Order: sequence, then structure tokens, then C-alpha cells
Amino acid sequence: MQSAVAEGLLAYATAHPGARLVVVTRPVGYQPAALVEWRHYELTPFDDTSVTPNLASLLDEILRPSSRSLADSYAFVAEKIKGSKAGKLAARSPMLLGLSASLLARKATLTGRRGDLYRQIVDLIESEPSPRQTSSIAPGIRAWVLDFLGYQLTLHPLTTAQAVEDACA
Repeated sequence: MQSAVAEGLLAYATAHPGARLVVVTRPVGYQPAALVEWRHYELTPFDDTSVTPNLASLLDEILRPSSRSLADSYAFVAEKIKGSKAGKLAARSPMLLGLSASLLARKATLTGRRGDLYRQIVDLIESEPSPRQTSSIAPGIRAWVLDFLGYQLTLHPLTTAQAVEDACA
């Protein structure tokens, strides 16, 4: 659906000239022809020598506000990723680097296996309590409204929030 997505992005950009759009995609299978006038960037993986200092820097920033600290973040990170493929996996993208740093801040062990990393991330998310209030709306009604909301947004991606709310109501 690249053509349809590109047409929608172009229509949105035309309708909102003051908006700044950032589109992120995997490079595999991406055809830039429809958005040839737009700037394109590629995030390349970090080199092997920069993983430990970058993880250590992120770890320092994560721990600083909570007053928890490690005596030497660089040594801690080097020890945690030594002998595993964790550094190579974290180097693949800034997102994986940040998620790895978040897990290290919680004293997790990084194995270097992608499936393990994603499982740890999901476990971390599920371990946090939801900030949302519990709802008195029946689960069936809530599911129907969410399904209809998704349908409306798929059918009319450039519609206004008010129009979607009216359609759902």
C-alpha cells in the first residue's frame, strides 16, 4: 500500500503546509519514487567501538533523575555485554540501543538474541501498572467502538477528530 500511503502523506502535507512530517520505514522494499521531492535519511548501525560508550551515556541519563547511580557506567556496560552478541544487536538501531540501556538500568542480562530482547521489553512494559482508570464500559461495547474507530480511520485517514467522534457516536 505504499502508493496509497504516499498519496495520503502528500495530501496531508498539502492540507497542512505548516506541519512537519517525519516518515519512518524499513529500507527493505521501500520505493522513494512517490516522495522523491522529500528529504530521505538512512540510520546506519553504530560501529562496534561506539556501542559501549553510547550505552554507558544513555545509562547515566536514565539513572541520573532517580538518584540511583553506577560507580562506573562504562565498566558496568562493558561487563554486561562482554562475550555476548548483545552489543552487536544493540548497535543495529538507536531504538534497540535505547531499549537495551533501559533494560541494563534495571540490571537485566542481555543475551544478544533478538527474541530474548523483545521478550524482556514486553515483560518490562507489562510489569508497569497502567496509568489509566478502570472503565465501567462493558468490554464488548469498548471492543466494538475501538473496531469501528479503526475502520473509520482506515476508510478516511485524513478526516477530522470531530468527524470520527461523530461517526463512532
